[in-house]
Amino acid sequence: MGNQPSTLVRLGVLTRTFGLEGRLRCKLDHDVIPQIATPCLAWLGYSATFARPVQLAGCQAHGGDLLCTFDGVATMEAAEGMLDQALFLEPTAICYADPFTDPGIVGYQLYSPDGQPIGEIIGLQQTAAHAVWTVQSREQEWLFPAVPQFVVSLNPEGQTATVRTIPGMMELDEDE
Repeated sequence: MGNQPSTLVRLGVLTRTFGLEGRLRCKLDHDVIPQIATPCLAWLGYSATFARPVQLAGCQAHGGDLLCTFDGVATMEAAEGMLDQALFLEPTAICYADPFTDPGIVGYQLYSPDGQPIGEIIGLQQTAAHAVWTVQSREQEWLFPAVPQFVVSLNPEGQTATVRTIPGMMELDEDE
């Protein structure tokens, strides 16, 4: 607790040790592996409210997880004391190579190029080819390919995206 920022992002949970040098495997909450600006201050705990600060020394992708090292944790035994806790970071320490895959995009409102509301991003999936957004539009959900051909612009400050659709992309009621 103490001096932690109010906008921590939960990255995942430390699920098991890796090797004898105190590394820990972090099972990510999302499919997309972020780039982490290490070393950086991080927080560990069962919730962000009660997390304690730790120094994250390094991270590297390993399979679909991250392998994390922490200052002062150099043995498997020391690492075991950190298991089953969530890893929280400040948003500025997390970067996604493709902004369309950033989990923070969930909740963005989608608009057409002429400003008409289209829907809200309610989910994110990573396929072998590209990211796919699940969009809620009225009472329907549909999948939207998050590629430059369809995403005109992103506005992180306003949490909006301008997108282009093509006939058949959205299933709408015949009465419209």
